[in-house]
Amino acid sequence: MRRRYTFPAALIFLRVTVAFGGEPIVPAAILPATTPWNLTSLSQVPDYQWIKSTGPIRSLLYRGPSYRGQPTSVYAVYATPGSLSDDHTLDRNLPAVVLAHGGNGKAWEPWVKLWASRGYAAIAMHLGGSGPDDKRLPDGGPTQNGQNKFRHISRPVKDQWPYHAVANVILAHSLVRSFKEVDRSRTAVIGTSWGGYLACIVAGLDNRLHAAVSVYGCGFLHKNSVWKDMGLFNEMSETNRTKWVQLWDPSQYLPSVKPVMLFVTGARDFAYPLESLTKSYRLVSARKYLCIKPNMRHGDHVGMATREIHAFLEHAFKNAPPLPNLRRARVTDQTIRTELISQTTIVSAELWYTASRGPSKTRKWLSMPVRITKGSVVAPAPPAETKLSFIVVTDERGLVVSSEPFLHAETIADEN
Repeated sequence: MRRRYTFPAALIFLRVTVAFGGEPIVPAAILPATTPWNLTSLSQVPDYQWIKSTGPIRSLLYRGPSYRGQPTSVYAVYATPGSLSDDHTLDRNLPAVVLAHGGNGKAWEPWVKLWASRGYAAIAMHLGGSGPDDKRLPDGGPTQNGQNKFRHISRPVKDQWPYHAVANVILAHSLVRSFKEVDRSRTAVIGTSWGGYLACIVAGLDNRLHAAVSVYGCGFLHKNSVWKDMGLFNEMSETNRTKWVQLWDPSQYLPSVKPVMLFVTGARDFAYPLESLTKSYRLVSARKYLCIKPNMRHGDHVGMATREIHAFLEHAFKNAPPLPNLRRARVTDQTIRTELISQTTIVSAELWYTASRGPSKTRKWLSMPVRITKGSVVAPAPPAETKLSFIVVTDERGLVVSSEPFLHAETIADEN
């Protein structure tokens, strides 16, 4: 079936014709009954129009879900190895990445340029209803702010920001899969901060993805997060709080994840504490990796530059050596031991631990070197007052991975 769509006359765009973009999403049987998205509809290629169809970085608008009964447009930027070099013979059977920005972000041109320079087709969309130069689109969807993320839970589901943001990431995936230069068997989503939050949900909804990366983002925001500390969940009635969690918390969708997944974060992340990230990580039954960088700062540009993400996808799509993998730690009174799987040489290993209470960003972390044995890493048990600990290893490429954090007996977070 072929369709035509005309963008608003004020934007002076032409019409385009699009077709169905490959196999539809097959929803996981364990998705909650409250899942609000029509995944069959989101599987289809959205109508779209190029704004800038030539040059190193191209730009376009695509059709998003209706907002307050009116159609919306979503602004995105796109780059490929061929567009960067002006040699489109390079654009064949490309792996593709869908890039979702954080709370103060936009459709970052440097991000698509980076991934295109690595040999990928890359698309990044604006998730707050704005277009070029960050100016508000006349038919943009809901803006990305705390009001729209939390305080509009009583509004119709399809008029809330999380609904639109998740849908627009999936639609961008459907769109990029339709481009002739893209290999639909090699696609990934990467999100930072709120984009990482979205990547967690999208990875549980869209089984067509083959890899997913969440930088900082996780679920259990109602249990332990900067937004809980700000009182945004306490402002809600119990009914609305339950509704928000059922609809919009990634913990509802992480058990359905099918693609291989990488979580990346910092030990002191102010927004998404390690306790919540750990519980989110445990929900994923698919193959998964974890990278906790003790001193990693929070920000889109920090997340963009994380070398472990590149190595993770180079293995997933190009058969490069995988990241090392540390399995869940076994803890006794004397030691913490975790199984180590690595095709590369491990050059260092440390145990990081904290006895600090209070917000993540103020915690004091200490480290000690640990022993690497064949197939495992063994650390002495940290002091009895320790609240949280994890093992970090670095391989010969300088790439860092970590064990799942161990939440000690009197951890700060509510585990219920």
